[in-house]
Amino acid sequence: WLEKNFPDVFARMSVGNAPKQDTGGVEAPPVGEEDEKKKQKRGGRGQIKQKKKTVPQKITIAKIPRAKKKYVTRVCGMNTFEIDLKEAQRFFAQKFSCGASVTAEDEIIIQGDFTDDIIDVIQEKWPEVDDDSIDDLGEVKK
Repeated sequence: WLEKNFPDVFARMSVGNAPKQDTGGVEAPPVGEEDEKKKQKRGGRGQIKQKKKTVPQKITIAKIPRAKKKYVTRVCGMNTFEIDLKEAQRFFAQKFSCGASVTAEDEIIIQGDFTDDIIDVIQEKWPEVDDDSIDDLGEVKK
């Protein structure tokens, strides 16, 4: 009777009566939804973060004072030219015989004042970086 009078309801019920796999009482989301849906973290919505598009920007070089007459050199913006920061950090440490580290997402700190030498070294090692895309900010505070 149901199939004859209400075929759409009968179709839904017959699909619902299909043999189910036992998942231990936990219902799994349909395939495809799990990619779209992120797990919710404490106190906020579970939103999908989009990656920021990197537009070619300038490499900035700044000299930051430490104690007394000591300085560190900060190089930012190398990531936009698709330069591997770990490789660049090792290269600067070896070239200038000093300590260097990758501190932020797009920042390399070199121990010592190498602001003058570093511009030439960057252009020599990575030819895709031209002279106009390197800015020397001089001495700045953290």
